[in-house]
Amino acid sequence: MADEQRRKEMEMNHDEIPDFFPSLSRRVIELVSRAREALFHLDVPLAMRLMAECSSVTAESRKAEAACNASLLVGISSAEERLHLVRCAQRCSRLGRVAHQVMQMMQNIQELDGQVTEDEMVAFRPLFLLAEVELRDAVLSILRDDEQLAYGVRRKDEELDSLYAAEMKRIFHHTSTAMFYNFQTGMSLLFILRAIERIGDHAAQLAVPSFYLLREGSGRRQEGCGVLREGNGRRQEGCGAPRAGSGTSQEGSGAPQAQSHASDEKRAANRVLL
Repeated sequence: MADEQRRKEMEMNHDEIPDFFPSLSRRVIELVSRAREALFHLDVPLAMRLMAECSSVTAESRKAEAACNASLLVGISSAEERLHLVRCAQRCSRLGRVAHQVMQMMQNIQELDGQVTEDEMVAFRPLFLLAEVELRDAVLSILRDDEQLAYGVRRKDEELDSLYAAEMKRIFHHTSTAMFYNFQTGMSLLFILRAIERIGDHAAQLAVPSFYLLREGSGRRQEGCGVLREGNGRRQEGCGAPRAGSGTSQEGSGAPQAQSHASDEKRAANRVLL
């Protein structure tokens, strides 16, 4: 009798599956937008206020992730509902990481107070704006279930990686030769630059379509482009392209050499920062 009552209570709790992503994503997008103002105007008071906001958003993302994970433990039988909860937990966790990167930027803005001018931050503008657009498109691709928009986010991330590698070299050169920045200022600029690039990376991961969608009677099917192959964790570029020998062209079957070169530059820059 007790088991039957518990089962009925769980069924009642499953009537509404929580989705924290829409509200949390709005807070994160607004946070990034205000961080842009603090960064380009070197507004230290605003940066300090945003640090408190970052802590609040990070805590909210952890609560949302925990709530989704807790809902998975109550015996949900529907595969679609389980998939929804897993996605919700992963996306909320990713948004929390974006808030953490904004926190890193705000902390380093305080270190730059009196060391650099607003004109010197102009070089960061293209990177930050690209990362911000990338994040907005990633959220929209989820809310609209738009795989083409999600694929566009990945292309923007490749462009951001190229800009990041070039700017990293410039700052490192000016710091190592003491031409413009002392060591502390140079490191603060590098950490801000790294945070911007990481926001783009998190946006790209948010935009990755579903790996496998379980549906009753349909088994597993692969959705979208750029998804991960089951079991090996490696990205498959241009999924859905014809196999070799089929007599048709294979668009997107390999990344251009320029993109590969940008990835190499990014890895080399990261090694320098570490």
